[in-house]
Formats: sequence, structure tokens, C-alpha cells
Amino acid sequence: MTVYKNLDGTTPDKGFGDLVRWQSDRLLRGFAAMDRKRDRTKFTTPVRENDGAALRTESASLTWIGHATYALRLAKKMIVTDPVWSERIGPQRRKAKPGVALEDMPRIDVVTISHTHYDHFDMPTLRRIGKEALYVVPKDCGELLADFPRVVELGWWESHVEGDLKTRVCRRSTGRCACRGTATNVCGAGS
Repeated sequence: MTVYKNLDGTTPDKGFGDLVRWQSDRLLRGFAAMDRKRDRTKFTTPVRENDGAALRTESASLTWIGHATYALRLAKKMIVTDPVWSERIGPQRRKAKPGVALEDMPRIDVVTISHTHYDHFDMPTLRRIGKEALYVVPKDCGELLADFPRVVELGWWESHVEGDLKTRVCRRSTGRCACRGTATNVCGAGS
């Protein structure tokens, strides 16, 4: 049997038996017991209307769109990280509207994808952004964007220069991903 190992050589400290005990406990106690522990208070994400005007200037800026999606103005380029503008991701409905609507965004020059989890790699959003942008993705993820002409795959610590902008892949720990065995990751941008 193949044992999963993280890139740093460590292995998870839980085995199959731990998984079975955890799931059995959940079933025996019932989900009702777990529901009683949940915080039922309503939380509304604070919202400040943003028409994207600041992003259309050439000044450096950073705007949170939601979850891991940020819009950055660096080196006179518009960069978005892990773009998700969809109303739903799988079964999960968006809890708050995006910080700036995609329709209000300036033309996006560079898209960085950190890894292939569904809440970071949203194909409907990528199609809406379009094929003109440069897509910087982790090694072995380019095949998922086969229809996009401008895709750069980077391995650990590799970088790509686009004008005055340098994009580099930095290492971080990763989790399991049902679709590929392990998640692949991570891109960052800097000028």
C-alpha cells in the first residue's frame, strides 16, 4: 500500500483506524449532538460598496473579493488570485457578494491559481475572465486549462516574468484532493 507523504517527507499522524473511529463516533452520537454545538448566531459580512474605480488607476492596490480571491494592481497590471465570482461553488452558496463585481473589474492581465481545490479553481469564473489573460498555475495543472492559450506552469521556486511583474511559486503544506490524489499549489505575485 502506498503511504501518502507531504513534500517535506512527513506523513499524516492518523491512520485508517482513526478515520473509522471518527466516522463511527459521528454516527453513534448522531449529527444532532454536533448541531447543538454549532454557533447559531447570525453573522453578516460587513460590506462596503465598491465599483472598482480604484482598481482602474495605475496605483498599486489590493482589494479583497472573497475567500482567497484578491485583485492586485502591481507593475501596472491587474492580477487576480484564485478568482471565484460564481454564485455557487459545488453545493455551497456564496455567503457574501464579491467585493467588486467581475463586470466592474478592469481588464484582468494575470490570473494566479494557487491549487486545484474547487474553491480556488472555478472554471466558470475563468471562462468569464477570458483567454486573453496570462494564467500562472502550479506544475501539472496546465492541462486543466488546455483551451486557454496563455498558460504558464511553474514548479517550486520557479518564476515567470511578464513586463515588470515577476510571479513565483512558493512552497506551502497541502491537503488531500479527491480528484488528483494530492492538491497542487501555490502561486504568488510581486513586482
